[in-house]
Amino acid sequence: MSKATAPPVRRYINRAVGVGFAVALLCGVGGAFVADDVVGGLGRLVNHDEFALRVLGWCWGGLPFVVLVLAYTQRHRLSQRIKRGLTYAVTAWTASGALLMPGRHSSAEERFGEAYLDARPLGFGWAAGFMALFATFLATALLAIVWRKLTGTVTKQSVVTLNRGFTIFLVLFTVGGLIAALLAPMP
Repeated sequence: MSKATAPPVRRYINRAVGVGFAVALLCGVGGAFVADDVVGGLGRLVNHDEFALRVLGWCWGGLPFVVLVLAYTQRHRLSQRIKRGLTYAVTAWTASGALLMPGRHSSAEERFGEAYLDARPLGFGWAAGFMALFATFLATALLAIVWRKLTGTVTKQSVVTLNRGFTIFLVLFTVGGLIAALLAPMP
């Protein structure tokens, strides 16, 4: 597909943002009604094993970003249809984490009821996965600011160096988030 016939990327990004908001809203509001059933079902699926719930939580919160980065690095091999599908799927997957967040005027105990004991490790794993991405973006932004202050200019070589820095941060923080999700003591 040539550049002249390729659909604009901006259209997919706008739609993905819309899908993300819709899924987050649906899961956030709908979570008040079904969160205890969903989390309880996941707990029964893994026989209420804390380690397995932490792994599932990390897969829910951290794995979408790993898939996104892999898709980005392999974008030249993916068809337009797969790129579009991955964009919407990863956005919906990420936004569905709103199901695990308690409401504004409720606590986690009220939201999850009898499934609260399963929600704690599941939510902890989710937060460890999500925070790894947040830490990656924060460290990359600080690296870019420091790089800009030190060099004063942006060159092709500096962009390559910053890209390597982003990749290193992503790998380190993702592995750190997975280790934290599996081994760190829960608060």
